[in-house]
Amino acid sequence: ATLTAVLGCAWRDPPAVAATMRAHARQTSPEPFPSPGSVISTAASDSDLRYSHFDRGSAHRSSRRELHAFLATLLGGVMLGVAIAFTTEVVIQQRAEQAQATARRDLADDECGARPSGGLGVGIGLIGMCQRYVVYGRNIWVYKPWAPSQTPTNPLPVVVVLHGSDTDAPSIAKASGFAEVADEAQFLVVFPEMLKPSGPDWSYGWPGEIAFFEALVSMLGFEYNIETKQVFICGHSSGGSMSLFIQNHLPKTFLAAASVEAGVDNASKWDEHSPDSPVLLVWNHNDPVLEAYGGEMLYNRTVRRLLRVHTRDLHASLPVPTPTLRESMLPPSKDILYADLFRWDSPSPMLSVVSWATRQPSHAWPSPQAIPGSFDAARVIWQFFGSAAAATSLLPASDSQQDEQ
Repeated sequence: ATLTAVLGCAWRDPPAVAATMRAHARQTSPEPFPSPGSVISTAASDSDLRYSHFDRGSAHRSSRRELHAFLATLLGGVMLGVAIAFTTEVVIQQRAEQAQATARRDLADDECGARPSGGLGVGIGLIGMCQRYVVYGRNIWVYKPWAPSQTPTNPLPVVVVLHGSDTDAPSIAKASGFAEVADEAQFLVVFPEMLKPSGPDWSYGWPGEIAFFEALVSMLGFEYNIETKQVFICGHSSGGSMSLFIQNHLPKTFLAAASVEAGVDNASKWDEHSPDSPVLLVWNHNDPVLEAYGGEMLYNRTVRRLLRVHTRDLHASLPVPTPTLRESMLPPSKDILYADLFRWDSPSPMLSVVSWATRQPSHAWPSPQAIPGSFDAARVIWQFFGSAAAATSLLPASDSQQDEQ
């Protein structure tokens, strides 16, 4: 009845029908037939439906009451939905703020050293994901920067960072700050551990060490969308020496290498037939650890070997060849004596050296946090890797094919 009234429909029976309805009522029921004008009347049978008569005024009054009730219910539902949505938004915001606060409190415990930075997640408290893997029984931490999207057409470069003696992967992750640079430049950072966790040295003479790094890169290619032609390696102290060694033995796997406060070690185990590759050396001439291992003599031997200047025993008294480029990186300051950048474009590889000195003896990873006024070694290394990748992409096809062969 309500629907009929709302639609504006009403049945009008001629006066003659009323008598027929009353006669029918007396024949079928002892009770008086309900008034035809009543909207709430109920027919006794299907045949009675033919005689149903709706009064327009009564039907409209009932329909208005039901319509008002419907609108009141609808309005109440809308208000309830708005209230629920507002409450949910408040709860989500509170939880997000709690999560950000928890993330900031837990920064010291993050194995990858991640913290909100100036990358794509800046302003919304987003940091990347730190994931632990096990390869050949050794822990590996991989930091993937936060990004709004990642497609197969947008693979990520990879930087492998090796820790030094008597320390571990999370320590170099925090000291280097590579996760922050990765957030800004969008690349994967990998922090593997030694065969013996926190051991004295990497395993130069063990063939399984080379296999480990090959398996490491293979695992990354399986788990992530990586740019296989832009995989780099670097390290600090003994990790720096190992990065040079690994790049020498796996030139097709690692495009370039960087060594921070470390020289060439285990030179007798180097592959002298390995093709030349870009290398960056960061050397503090007031480093007590480097001084203990030969100081300036080690520096001369390292530079000459990286330049492939093959002289008998690489005698340390021989001068380092004159660099192609020399420029100042930092002016003298309270904590820094000097910081210069040297670059050699010949005889064959691209070699760059950050030659610097602190006023106080230091073996720390160079960063403004560790040494006030210092350069950020992670950013310098990434800039060098980018230059190496660009230089490689500009090689003539014949040269690049020859290097691959």
